[in-house]
Amino acid sequence: MKISILDDYFDTLRTLECFAKLSGHEVTIWNDHVQDVDALAERLRGTEVLVLIRERTQIRAPLLQRLGKLRLISQRSVYPHIDIDACTKLGIIVSSSQHPGTPSYAAAELTCERISYAGDHGICLHADHGLINTYTAVFFDRALEATSTIKLDGRPSRTRVSPDGRVAAITVFVAGESYVGSPFSTKTTILDMATGDVLGNLESFTTWRGGARFKNADFNFWGVTFARDSNVFYATLRTAGTTYLVRGDLGLRKLTVLRENVECPSLSPDNRLIAFKKRVGSELEPWRFYVLDLGTLTDRPVAAETRSIDDQIEWLDDDHILYAVRRFQASNLDIWVAPIDNSAPARVFMPEAESPIVAR
Repeated sequence: MKISILDDYFDTLRTLECFAKLSGHEVTIWNDHVQDVDALAERLRGTEVLVLIRERTQIRAPLLQRLGKLRLISQRSVYPHIDIDACTKLGIIVSSSQHPGTPSYAAAELTCERISYAGDHGICLHADHGLINTYTAVFFDRALEATSTIKLDGRPSRTRVSPDGRVAAITVFVAGESYVGSPFSTKTTILDMATGDVLGNLESFTTWRGGARFKNADFNFWGVTFARDSNVFYATLRTAGTTYLVRGDLGLRKLTVLRENVECPSLSPDNRLIAFKKRVGSELEPWRFYVLDLGTLTDRPVAAETRSIDDQIEWLDDDHILYAVRRFQASNLDIWVAPIDNSAPARVFMPEAESPIVAR
């Protein structure tokens, strides 16, 4: 990989221990400062990764458009000198560590209402807001580049990709816009991630409860979470005002009811536990987070988080969960982390973010 480092005035970077991580790559360090676009374009010809020292050099569209192989700009702190819009249009990732102890962000061309990723395959639920809102599902690869797009029948609600990246589930609202308050209707489909083909709508699967067929006209499904093999999955079923946890078999197109009062299940990485929303309160604050042991079907509350939150949880690891929380009287959301054993209080994990997904 060809890496260029600008404005290292005192030639200090090569003395750092971390510089050894670039061993084996073609690295060029420039110790003087040049701002002329023609001179920079010549210096950076063929560069794939550009490392900047703070805001010393302006990186704008006229330069970026001449760096056809550039894929990543890396630096520290604020970035008023970088044309982020131009980077987005050209597919160049900008990664800038803001301060110690805070996350580093990368810009991508995708804008998503919900996102999921696993096994080198991702899915982005995208909304185009206008006089008439339209919605699409964008499939993307490990480079965050779109590979195909399909139209959605309603507003995006939930999505999950199986751990092996073979299949994904999408839930949209075909009526209503929330799981609380007004009536709603959902549509949940399973798709082949390689082709985009629909493998099934959960309402077309056979559902069983207590050994007998179970069917009502008002069935709604949402909140799919996949086991390791991608054939087994779990989801929420609602009918006659009651929610159920169902276990699905994709090959048999079969759903089996396991227990009541489970919404938006999320299977832990070790496939032993399900984190979920449980209705325990009023319509204004209906939910609490719980964890269900699949071996015994017994549950316990996540004591570190006592707020009513409408989100499908993601597991950071086998002991911690991630979820998005809207700020008080604001539109902003933050991603929070909480231990499932109450060993520490819940805290903000990533500010100004939502729809967390851990790439394992």
